[in-house]
Amino acid sequence: MAEYAILDIIEERRAARLAQDRTRYRELNAKRRQALHHDHQVWADKLATEVESQLQTDQPRNAFKNIRRLRGQGLNVSAPIQAADGSVLSDNRAKLTRWNEYFSGLLNKPVLPVPESLQEAASSATPDPSIFIDAPSLQEVRDAVGKLKAGKAAGCCCINAEMLKHGGEVMLEKLHDLFAGVWDSEVVPADWRKGIILPLYKGKGSRSECGNYRGITLLSVPGKAFAHVLLSA
Repeated sequence: MAEYAILDIIEERRAARLAQDRTRYRELNAKRRQALHHDHQVWADKLATEVESQLQTDQPRNAFKNIRRLRGQGLNVSAPIQAADGSVLSDNRAKLTRWNEYFSGLLNKPVLPVPESLQEAASSATPDPSIFIDAPSLQEVRDAVGKLKAGKAAGCCCINAEMLKHGGEVMLEKLHDLFAGVWDSEVVPADWRKGIILPLYKGKGSRSECGNYRGITLLSVPGKAFAHVLLSA
């Protein structure tokens, strides 16, 4: 955000205080804090980009001087990354776009056609009455929740394992109803098909190259519990 915009906000806030307009003052005060944090973050990102350039051009003294300036700022400063054409990206939005492009190409592979022999075998197959196809029981849901590992990050639904483990019998019954509905409808909730990919540096090579990162996917925890039910069926 431009400096003059912050000054305008400060002036408006001062006018609201003099006019004893507390509601407007609180709104502008929150807006001022947000603007200052934004500008501070922009400054830190630019300085981080400068550090990366100095390290690549053999200027360690200047690089470590700027690193010391960044210490204790309490900001989320990430290293610049390279675009597909080799240019350096330091803007957060541009970096997110690049990560999306990189992991989309890495994880999405073309679907291979199903051989005709398998299609014919599937179309002529008959149901096996010995295979248990009933909806999961409450005990199976209880066992599946018990297999979830605590201390793990939640997925996009913001539900972690501890919420399910300590929710008691009421939580298990509601989860059982949900799983039974999914089983009968054969429609999986959208959140169970989403994952949050976090790039973790492998510790080797340039931090600006996407190939030197390992993607860790955070999946829906209720979806994991449902998967445990399927595996135990």
